[in-house]
Amino acid sequence: MKTLEELREMMGVGGGAIAGTKEAGDDPPVRKKDQAKLIRRNKFMQNEVFEVPASVYNNILRPKFRTERFNSIVGADEIGEAIREYARNNPGKGILVQCENTGAMTWLRLPRAKRTK
Repeated sequence: MKTLEELREMMGVGGGAIAGTKEAGDDPPVRKKDQAKLIRRNKFMQNEVFEVPASVYNNILRPKFRTERFNSIVGADEIGEAIREYARNNPGKGILVQCENTGAMTWLRLPRAKRTK
């Protein structure tokens, strides 16, 4: 059986056995600054739900012109780009948006089956 001193030497940082320490000879893991923001997506009624900040959600609720661009509604950030990309790739599917703060949901675009009725 090993003594406490032997275990301490074997398991301690000083031995260089732990990755990310100076003793091991490599840099500690750090978060990359240009790492993409997490875009939260869920499913509700077989439709995609995107969680958006309250400011974007309130912008979506306001009345829109028929000729208004999608960019001015959802914004030009990473979440807006993800919504636009999903809309381009899935033209017949609906898009729901959910407010991060309140959890309220509304349709950004109805599914094609509901649009034609």
